[in-house]
Amino acid sequence: MAIKGLTHQQPQFPQIGQLRKGKRDENGRPMDLDYFRFTSEIPGVEETFTSIYGEEPRLINVFLPHQTTDENWEAWNEEYVASGLVHRCDGEFVMRYRDKQTGTYVTPEPNTVKCPYATGEREGPGCHPVGRLQVVIRELKRFAYVMVITTAFNDIPKLDAQLRALEGIYGDLRGIPMQLRRQPAKISTPKSEKIDGKWEKTSERARRESWLLSIEAAPSWAGLQLESQRIQALPDVPMKQIEAGGPPPIIEGTFRDAEDEPAEIETPETEAPETEVPMTLREALMVPLLKAAPKLELKAGDTLLEAVKKDAKDLVEYLTQSSSYSGPTVENLRLQAAASIIINSWDEARELVVEPEGPVEGEKVEGTLF
Repeated sequence: MAIKGLTHQQPQFPQIGQLRKGKRDENGRPMDLDYFRFTSEIPGVEETFTSIYGEEPRLINVFLPHQTTDENWEAWNEEYVASGLVHRCDGEFVMRYRDKQTGTYVTPEPNTVKCPYATGEREGPGCHPVGRLQVVIRELKRFAYVMVITTAFNDIPKLDAQLRALEGIYGDLRGIPMQLRRQPAKISTPKSEKIDGKWEKTSERARRESWLLSIEAAPSWAGLQLESQRIQALPDVPMKQIEAGGPPPIIEGTFRDAEDEPAEIETPETEAPETEVPMTLREALMVPLLKAAPKLELKAGDTLLEAVKKDAKDLVEYLTQSSSYSGPTVENLRLQAAASIIINSWDEARELVVEPEGPVEGEKVEGTLF
């Protein structure tokens, strides 16, 4: 049973730590670092992280726990005081604020409450951008996320664009091995000078080095994806021709206009190339598995016939997908093609491989196909 307001909330992994870009100096002023600073309140997590990445890591291997950019990443303008969050907005409308009378947080209807700093109703430091990215650190081996926090104005649009670019290509950000980095860049910032004992920003600007955040797909994984895309973009090549390592197929047609055709040139007669015969269902059933499936008691080298005997349709259907193999090798492409043939003729395949329960007394039993 459910308790209204307490259960059936949005699914969420537990948070086990934070990755930050800076810290405060001895005077309490924020200072940027050129590496990640990891913190955790859970015993043993910081020690495990440091044993893997050291004290000052600039690159961390991560996965994203959710499918889309908006589920993994959020950025708001936020105002804080010593007691906590005052309000959160998108730069124009407030999304959440603390009621001054009750001290409780209120979530108003969308686009109904204006940010007091955007309207000029309130003056002062105002609200500042804060970006939060949920990541799963692979080496910690836990279904729990680490929150990456940045308040740098230059980080937020950069991370947002990088994440949306990956989502636009692959559609689902889960399962992609990524690298989260600190990278140096020259950025333009206002100069500061001390006025009446306080540091104040001036109208002058200067370029200084800042170590920004960046996230991208791991190069090893990206290389496989690019190779897979290259293979898929090629014209259809018969399987036997791939296995034989023969020349590429001749593509009919020409870019030359008909009247510009040269005179026909006689060439020596050569033996006609062998016509490619599509793989039959029986041939497809004899293609071996490249990996074991322990739950089905199938080992590498067993044929697809054994999988069909076990009625493992889910496994065979999975093998039709490009995500079922790590690289587009000839063996992988052949297995994928065979699995597709079997799935398209599943009932026929089952009839071929499933042995009858037993002959009727006096009935002649024909020889089996396999």
